[in-house]
Amino acid sequence: MTFRPVALALLGVLLAGCGAVTPGLVQLRYSTETPAAAGDIAGFSWAIRREPRSLDWLRGGEPPEDTVTANLCERLPGLATEIATPDPLTLIYRLRDGILFHDGRRLTAADAVASLRRSADRGLGGAQAHRFDKVASISATGPLEVTLRLRQPDPLLAHALAGNAGVVASLRSLAAGAPSTSDGCSGPFRLAEWVPGSHILLTRFDGYWNQAERARAGSVRFTFADGPALINGLLDSSIEGSYLASPTAMVRLTRSITGRVYFGQGDTLAALDPRPGGALADPRLSRALSLALDREAIARAAYAGLVQPTEPPAADSDAEGTILAAGASPQLPRSALDQARQLVAEAEPLRQDLVLQAGSGLEATAVAHEVLAACARIGLPARIGEGRADLTLVTGAPTLADPAWTRWIPLVQLPNTLYLNHRITGAPTGPSYLNHPWAAKVGRSKH
Repeated sequence: MTFRPVALALLGVLLAGCGAVTPGLVQLRYSTETPAAAGDIAGFSWAIRREPRSLDWLRGGEPPEDTVTANLCERLPGLATEIATPDPLTLIYRLRDGILFHDGRRLTAADAVASLRRSADRGLGGAQAHRFDKVASISATGPLEVTLRLRQPDPLLAHALAGNAGVVASLRSLAAGAPSTSDGCSGPFRLAEWVPGSHILLTRFDGYWNQAERARAGSVRFTFADGPALINGLLDSSIEGSYLASPTAMVRLTRSITGRVYFGQGDTLAALDPRPGGALADPRLSRALSLALDREAIARAAYAGLVQPTEPPAADSDAEGTILAAGASPQLPRSALDQARQLVAEAEPLRQDLVLQAGSGLEATAVAHEVLAACARIGLPARIGEGRADLTLVTGAPTLADPAWTRWIPLVQLPNTLYLNHRITGAPTGPSYLNHPWAAKVGRSKH
């Protein structure tokens, strides 16, 4: 899962000084892809919102890390010529011969086994270990064959191995320690340098095994920018591309003559995260608040209508969890508000106000305003405050295995937002950039 607290501003509005965003100011149109590159380029610049904490894929899971490592490292399914499941408790990967790591060694089953065992090791504190809960053993059953034997069937394992849980690095690099500032992977780019506080430079790996998918660019220079610095850099072309954390940043970028904004289908939600043990510890109160929220108002006021309201829980449902699904948000029916008020009446009265996390920026302010209004509709005392908050505004893409799946109160689903300078093209518009070598497809545009 990827999530982070958000306190974002409507950058285009603040920088342009044009006041509040008018709902429906822009029309949201989705693209499945950007035009294919017309040719190679020497290099391009890209911004991520903060400097990565590490290039260790087990410490990743957030866009700043995964945007970089997706171009360095490859996952087990992509390195296999064949995947066999002779029975529900056995998964066999037959690896491609001749794959080179960036350190010059050839891929063997021993490298893959060591990588997967490291991912499964809870002692390392990695975020992927739980993916292997149903795995009994990981072994090399041939020079280029890896076999996973399961204690019980796990339909999610193959999908997990296509993500960070399945990253394969050379045994030599893993033996040298955690790859926090280096890489021993096999992707189309290799790490050339990391200057802390300045940039990360990746260069094309000429020994890449899949020449049909070789990188179109000789290098990618990642800089670290967010807020006004990011928008200004995109507008003056010192930054040539970026995946934006919020679609509202495009309000100013649509006026750019140097590039274009693309929207792709995303899997990221903006949601309220109740603090465990906090004021909403009683699931009846969390559910009541979810029923009372006007998600359409949040979409309009906080995100300029550029997002899709999520569905509130059905008013007659007995489920304790919320529903993390996007769809049309209906008007608040009296039955939903009646049930929300009934849930509040059944729960233990709050001894103090529910505290919403204070945040700067129009998005956070607009969301907080609607949450306060929803609390007032159902008789929950609430205020905005500093310190230990009961509710935090977060963004993320929780999976079924994440506790957030039932804990979060979803608000809206965010599109994947991409800005590309007219000089370059080829980047995917969807969230696949987090676990596929997206930068390898970026090259010269026809402009």
